[in-house]
Amino acid sequence: MFRITRLIFIITILLSACTDGDKIAPTTIWSAGCGTLAPKNGAYQFSGTCCEYTDLPNLSFRQGKTVTVDGTYHSFTGAGFTNEPVKITMIVSPDGNKLKLSFIAYGTLHEYDMVPGGAKMVCDCLCE
Repeated sequence: MFRITRLIFIITILLSACTDGDKIAPTTIWSAGCGTLAPKNGAYQFSGTCCEYTDLPNLSFRQGKTVTVDGTYHSFTGAGFTNEPVKITMIVSPDGNKLKLSFIAYGTLHEYDMVPGGAKMVCDCLCE
């Protein structure tokens, strides 16, 4: 009886050591309105909003975590795109179903409350 109890105890310890308390959110693509945050060329890009897009490094979205990364905000000026380095803050909800992405570019706060999946709408923009 002692051997069985001891075996169960050891198996329980081993199984509990294998759990990851830092769960990864179940998606790599997020959207808000017509904007989509998705993998692109080994990194991430937030695009689909009018006349602007933001490049981010490769990311893993951890549930319940806040991450700040360096990115580049690109906006159309009428004569071409300008680039501004930005600090991007991302907060993934504890259940992994929401992502808040925010940064300040050219003195303007950009904030997006995102959900898993691609954009459900398209913004018609004239930036060419």
